[in-house]
Amino acid sequence: MSDRAQYGELMRAAGGRILAANLLLEAQGTEGEVAARSAAVTYRDLLHALARHGRELFGGERNMWAVRAAINPDERDAVGARLVDNLAHIAQRDIVQEPNGELAVAWQAGARDIRAASDLLSTFHDMQGGWRSPEAGLLENPSIRAAGFGELASVAIPVSLAADGLARRLAEAGFASNAVHELVPETANVREVAFQMRALANLTGFGRPLSAMEVARPAIRSEDPHLELTDRVARLHRVAWQLTKEEWVGVCSLADLAVAGIVVHEAAAGQMRQAASGDGPPDLGVRRALSRFEDGAAAWREVHLQLRQLRTATPVVDGLRGDVVSVRQLLGVLGAEEPNRRTQSAVVSAAGRFGEIAVWNLEAFEAQGKKGRVYIPGRFLTGNQVSDEPMLVRAKLKGTLAPLQKEQVLALRSAYDAAKVASAPGGSLAPEPSATPRGGTLRSI
Repeated sequence: MSDRAQYGELMRAAGGRILAANLLLEAQGTEGEVAARSAAVTYRDLLHALARHGRELFGGERNMWAVRAAINPDERDAVGARLVDNLAHIAQRDIVQEPNGELAVAWQAGARDIRAASDLLSTFHDMQGGWRSPEAGLLENPSIRAAGFGELASVAIPVSLAADGLARRLAEAGFASNAVHELVPETANVREVAFQMRALANLTGFGRPLSAMEVARPAIRSEDPHLELTDRVARLHRVAWQLTKEEWVGVCSLADLAVAGIVVHEAAAGQMRQAASGDGPPDLGVRRALSRFEDGAAAWREVHLQLRQLRTATPVVDGLRGDVVSVRQLLGVLGAEEPNRRTQSAVVSAAGRFGEIAVWNLEAFEAQGKKGRVYIPGRFLTGNQVSDEPMLVRAKLKGTLAPLQKEQVLALRSAYDAAKVASAPGGSLAPEPSATPRGGTLRSI
C-alpha cells in the first residue's frame, strides 16, 4: 500500500462510511428537530460532493461540456453525464459545515472522502481542462472513465436509497409532511441512472490504473532512498512529457535526461549482474533483463553523444540537472546495499520509465528542429556534408554554427528508437536473493 492517498483507497473509505451512515439511519431511535434538520442538510451536501466528483471524472467542467457536445458520444459517457446532472439537480452545498447528530456526522465524513478523491483527480487538469501530467490521459480513456463512473454509481445507489429513511426520521422528529417534502429530495431518477451506469461499467471495481492514481505532482519523499529514487525519476518522466508541450526546448535539457537514462540503466544492469553472479546458471529472465538493460545504457550513451554535438539557444530546465545528480547519488547509495528485492524493484521500475521519455524527447527534438532552432558546430560536419554547400564549407573552416543536417536527425532518431525499445516497461526481477554478505553467492538463484 502506498504511503500517499490513492484514489481507490479514498473511494473505498467513502463507500464504507456511507454504508455505516445508512445503518445508523435504519437503527431504532429518534433525534431532535435540530439533529434531523442537520442530517437533511448534510445529505444534500453529500449529493453535491457526488455531483462534483462526476465532473472531475470527466476532467473538469470544460471537458465535461466537450463530451456533451460530441455528435456520437460513448454511451457510458452519456449515462455518466446524466448521472452528474441528476445529482446536481437535487444537491445543495452545505456552507455551514457544522453537523449536529450522529447521522449528520457520518454523512459528512463520507462527503469528505468523496471530496478528497475529487481533489486528487482535479490535480491532473488545469482551469482550461489541459493536462498537468501524462497520467491525465487515463481520464481520457472512456473505459477507465466508465469504471470510475461505475464506482460513483455504486456509492450513489445507497445514498439515493437513504432518502426514504431520512424522510421517516424527519417525520419522527415532528416535521410536517410539506416540510419533509421540501427538505428531502426525490432520488428516484438518480437511482435509476446509477443502476444503468453500474451495468454499463460492467466492473466490480474501477480498474487498477484509476485506483492507483495519486496526486499529479507530489512532493519528493526524501526520507527513504527507494522512495526518493521513485519520486525523482517520476519527476524526470513528467518533465520529459512537459517538454513536448513547450515552445522552446534546449538540447541541454534533453542531454541531461539522456545522462539519467545512462545511469539508471547501468544501475539496473548492475542489479541483474549481481543476481546472475551466484553458483549455477542464472535464471533466463535475469539474463534477458541484463542484456536489455545493457542495451538501454548503450542506446542512451549514443543519444547523449549525438546531443552533445548540437546547440540551441534555450537553457536547461530549472531543477532538471539537480534531479539527475540526485538520481545518480541515490543509485550509488542503493548499489552499496546488500542485494534485495526492494532495491531491484525500485531500480528496474525506474528504468521502465525511460521508454516513454525516449519517445517524448525525440518528439521535442524534432519539433525544435522543424522550427530551425537546432544547430551543429561546423567542426562536426563531415566532408560529404560540406562538399556541395558553400555555407557549410565556411562553417567547417571557421568553426561557426550551421543549420541542423539530415544525417544528425537520422542518427539521433535511430538512437532514440533503440532507447525506446530497450527502456520499455516490464524488466524482469531476479528471484529473491538470500541475505548473504556482499561478494558471497546468492543461493536462491
